[in-house]
Amino acid sequence: MADLDVVWVSLQVSSDKLKDVAVGLSVGIMANDGLAAKAKIDYVAPVISDATRAAQARVDVANPDHLWRPGAAVTKAPPPRRALPRPIFAT
Repeated sequence: MADLDVVWVSLQVSSDKLKDVAVGLSVGIMANDGLAAKAKIDYVAPVISDATRAAQARVDVANPDHLWRPGAAVTKAPPPRRALPRPIFAT
């Protein structure tokens, strides 16, 4: 039986986005069923795959309720919505 208190999530980082990714960076991830989490990148592979033109990054996701399952597909969670500034009109 596997210990699922923490699960690894492997992310593919395209080569053009690699400059924006580093160990310690907080990222949001979302599963297909809507489950979402925030975690920090703890590993970025030093090589880019010839087949995918992407590097692997890994985050550890706390999973105390065992809702995250190994092998599930995930995507980057959308950034939080920011309130748009209200226009100021001269009177």
